[in-house]
Amino acid sequence: MSPICSRRAFIQTAAAGTIATVLPGLARQAQAQDAACFALALDADSLLRSVGTEAEQIPMLALPRVAREQFELNALVLNYQQFASVDSAYVDALAAAARQHRVRIAAIHVEGAGDLGPAAEPHRTGILRNHQAWVDIAQRLNCPAIRVVWRNYPVTVWRRPDDLKAFIEDSAPIFRDLADYAETKGSSIYVTNDRGPSAYPDSLVSLVTRVNHPRFAMMPDVRGWARGIDRYDAMEKVMPYTRAITARCYDFDDVTGEDTTVDYGRMLALICGTHAFSGTVAVHYAGSRVSEAEGIRAARDLLLTERRTLIQNKNSDKGAA
Repeated sequence: MSPICSRRAFIQTAAAGTIATVLPGLARQAQAQDAACFALALDADSLLRSVGTEAEQIPMLALPRVAREQFELNALVLNYQQFASVDSAYVDALAAAARQHRVRIAAIHVEGAGDLGPAAEPHRTGILRNHQAWVDIAQRLNCPAIRVVWRNYPVTVWRRPDDLKAFIEDSAPIFRDLADYAETKGSSIYVTNDRGPSAYPDSLVSLVTRVNHPRFAMMPDVRGWARGIDRYDAMEKVMPYTRAITARCYDFDDVTGEDTTVDYGRMLALICGTHAFSGTVAVHYAGSRVSEAEGIRAARDLLLTERRTLIQNKNSDKGAA
């Protein structure tokens, strides 16, 4: 049996009350509703168990078809771990599959190419070249960006404000060099909130403003902030620098279908309403109570429902005016 359950199996499970969903076909309807609102993409991180290079897994080359046919989504955010190869023939085959199924590659998550941050030679050159290779792959896939993480921070980074400031200043050059290279390829670099200083919105904003490059921006995960950080306030701070977003979900209310810890109605009103965001929102299911496929569909339907509500509210406001 395929690691991804069939649509029929999902509908039967949902009907049995395992998890609430909205009407079938909502994804197709909502994709075309309003180009001015955010677009959804399937985040391949949701399928780390199902998609990969092992014999029992679905190959990455099938992901464009899976996104379109299984999940009714026309965009993908890829994970570098799921590439069976990085040679030109393989990457070109993936690009062809995306074209065949009319699926765009919105970004590639790259985390295993070395820690971006202050680094001495020869390590700095190696880390930079490793990431440049992924920029080249993104270009072959007609993908606008790679998503990277900011690490390599010293244990002393929190001791004094000046230590954090120095770490940010020392980190900026390698990101600027990478953004310079991405610009020559028509691509961009999106940094995400991960751990250490990047898990704090003020530090992340300081890095982006320090790099000060038109090809360097953010792709924050709405849940990726340090413990104690208000995720709504954090997103408010980073939205001016954000070009794509990860919407990560772990579990859903069985009756309402809402995320059990993130108020996505509030979050998307901030993202799309207050900041008029019209970029890509990646659907990332990271839970375990339901299957990967069920979780992806539940997360997708939740986001599309909230998006439809935003659009309806906008139209009502226009009508009232």
